[in-house]
Amino acid sequence: MPYTRPFGKRFESARKLHSSFTIGSTDAFTRVTAADWIAVASSLGIDGDEALSRVQSMVARAPEAITRAVQEISDESGIALGFQWAPALSAYHEALEL
Repeated sequence: MPYTRPFGKRFESARKLHSSFTIGSTDAFTRVTAADWIAVASSLGIDGDEALSRVQSMVARAPEAITRAVQEISDESGIALGFQWAPALSAYHEALEL
């Protein structure tokens, strides 16, 4: 899952999402490319096209699933989360050229 660094304007910007690990050559989610995922797949001995297809499928479904989960948590706890995950993941979606 992506995270933001909780200080200043970086927290509010979808373009500042980071991964807890490096994907290919970067940990900045909106800079991860299809080539990065293919490089990861290759280093793991997985077919690059199959890995990319799976990543694209997850990325396509993630905004709706996360939005739904955040809403459920907010409804149950009464705590509103300030970060908007759907736009952030949409930025990642664009980065993978889906």
